[in-house]
Amino acid sequence: MGIFKTENDYQKLLSRGFYGNCPKAVFAALAVSYLLNHQNVNAENVEIDLRREWSNLHSQGIIPQKPPNSFT
Repeated sequence: MGIFKTENDYQKLLSRGFYGNCPKAVFAALAVSYLLNHQNVNAENVEIDLRREWSNLHSQGIIPQKPPNSFT
C-alpha cells in the first residue's frame, strides 16, 4: 500500500514531505509557471493544455482520476 489513498508514478517521484506539505495552490502555480516559461504556452491556453494533459495521463493509465466533462 502506498503513502496516500491514491497514487501515481509521477507523484511518487516527489518526496513524501514535499508532496504532503505542498498546498494545492502552489502545485497550480508551479504547473502554470512551467507551461508559460518552458512550454511556450500562451496564458489564454494554460487551462486548455492542463485539461489535455489530464486527459492524456488518464488515458495512458498514469492517473485513475478521469477528468470531468465540464469544469463549470
